[in-house]
Amino acid sequence: MDQILSVIDDVAEHHFSGEIAFHYYNEPLLYLDQIQSIIEARPQMDYLLWTNGELLKDDIEENAYLNLFHSIVISNYGGESRYRFYCELQKRYPNITRIINYQSLDDLDDRKEIYTNEVRNKYGCCRPINIELPIDCYGDVHLCCRDWDNTYRIGNIKETPLSEIIQSEAFLNFEASVNQPLLDLERCPDVCKSCTNPDRVSTFIEQDYRLLESRESSISFVVVTRAIHLGRLHSLLHSLVPLKDELCVILDSTDQYAYEEISKVADRVEVMVGKGCFEAYELDIFNICTKDWIFRMDDDETLSPECTRELLQQYVSDRTKAAYWIPRKWYISPEEHIVTSPWMPDYQLRLYRNLPAIIELPNCIHASKNIMGKNATINQFCIQHWDLIWNSREKREEKVRYYERLLPGNGCDCYYLYETENIGTFREETADGQTYGDVLKIHLPQAMKKELTYTAEIELKIPERVKPLLSKKDVFFSYHWFNQDGTIYHWDYPRFEPPVAVEDRIRLFMPIQLPETAGEYRLQMDIVEELVQWFSQSGLLESHPKTFLIQ
Repeated sequence: MDQILSVIDDVAEHHFSGEIAFHYYNEPLLYLDQIQSIIEARPQMDYLLWTNGELLKDDIEENAYLNLFHSIVISNYGGESRYRFYCELQKRYPNITRIINYQSLDDLDDRKEIYTNEVRNKYGCCRPINIELPIDCYGDVHLCCRDWDNTYRIGNIKETPLSEIIQSEAFLNFEASVNQPLLDLERCPDVCKSCTNPDRVSTFIEQDYRLLESRESSISFVVVTRAIHLGRLHSLLHSLVPLKDELCVILDSTDQYAYEEISKVADRVEVMVGKGCFEAYELDIFNICTKDWIFRMDDDETLSPECTRELLQQYVSDRTKAAYWIPRKWYISPEEHIVTSPWMPDYQLRLYRNLPAIIELPNCIHASKNIMGKNATINQFCIQHWDLIWNSREKREEKVRYYERLLPGNGCDCYYLYETENIGTFREETADGQTYGDVLKIHLPQAMKKELTYTAEIELKIPERVKPLLSKKDVFFSYHWFNQDGTIYHWDYPRFEPPVAVEDRIRLFMPIQLPETAGEYRLQMDIVEELVQWFSQSGLLESHPKTFLIQ
């Protein structure tokens, strides 16, 4: 057992993320006590039980030890009645991932002839190390389970650590000769040449989308409006002029004066009356907009000052993207917005390619488009939503009743009738202006209610040495909570993918889980490369905690 634990420690140190099993030409339930001891000694690993099931108890509840395993595979040789029992067992233990039915014990005999088989195999195999790495009871490492006589000697864990064996010249040469679409017949083991069932390797072409050069693109801004508040609409349109290549308005009104005033600012104005909800105008938007991209705005919104023409161009010139989601803030006063769920984060699909062929349109209100291709988020600026300020409670109640008639039970009442909801808000004038190392701001109320979910607006300066790491697939943003004395309250929290970065700074909107007990706590932002490092600990990111009161 000590030898097995030593192997487990060895692979854990090298970030092994697969499963450990005990079934190599063996029924593991014969040694259940020893296996349980191993799992209890190293509970951080994932374990696989592959069993013929004959030693499982007929009383389903007496098999509680199955909960120790990450996944379970049962090979059934007992016929239909036994298969039905395993199906019932699976209902109680959902970690039973496969039940394999064998007609007879002869089903395993395909491996017996592997050394004498006259059929010559030419195909490569991804089974060695990618699928399995068998070790027999003598400590010998096999190239795969089909080489049951261990004709190709790799090494023995009693003599050499497993991590050294799989990095040895013998193993690397073997892997290189096999792990490719076609075998290297000069170098590969003879047993691979006579294998009748190789796990074939697909030809892999690596596509590096960074090779695609950016290309300047044009943007049509479009607003669908009834022009009820013409002054506010006029201000919105003027604010979009520096950003646009084309400014389009769909006017749901026959007011001639409104049409004339809008025409002074917009490049294209189309009058279309009586369609009702915005979603009914989706196809009309494609007809009126003539540029490469469409940026749709509501007439009760504005864009935050960080949005510039140059910034937008960096996004729309990216030929790998089809659409962008943009965060929207719901304001209840000119300087105060809601920062709790469901109002925030409220990502809106507003910037997308003018290609109807790649877009599936919604057929009901408040439903998003489905756009083929890569969708990304923009966090460098936001949409400011003024509905809760510009419209009285009575007007908003009327809007809710209208939406309820269109789609009963749509749930929008909580958004528009916030006064009766338990919410948390942030006043921008209360921002402390402090920086926390490379963390330039953490916008959250200083006191927060523990029963709510808050979204923090974070801005970070990205050190040069960190920038290339953000494109790796296992790098995420996260955070930690500390007690006031500096001890850890809780370390691991949900991960968030890095946003699209176009400058040396990154802004992101991160939902934060609060401590469950009232008191003062310190929040630290961090970046993690899974199974490798936390950037704050490795010196890649300077991040200092900020204190908050949880009520």
